[in-house]
Amino acid sequence: MSKTIKELAEQATTIEYGVDNGFDRATFDKEKFAALIVAQCIQAFGETRFEPSLEKYILTKLGIEK
Repeated sequence: MSKTIKELAEQATTIEYGVDNGFDRATFDKEKFAALIVAQCIQAFGETRFEPSLEKYILTKLGIEK
């Protein structure tokens, strides 16, 4: 998993402290994660007017190797 994807996953995770007899609980919000990825893609789209490949640029920005 790329560094960027890991960072987005962390942003989509909420940790609740002191739940269930003192244990922490992490909740992953799939919708928020998807929204963060879409936001990255939209930002990349705005940066790529002169790039030859939007797909390659977005994958590179997200740290994904194809």
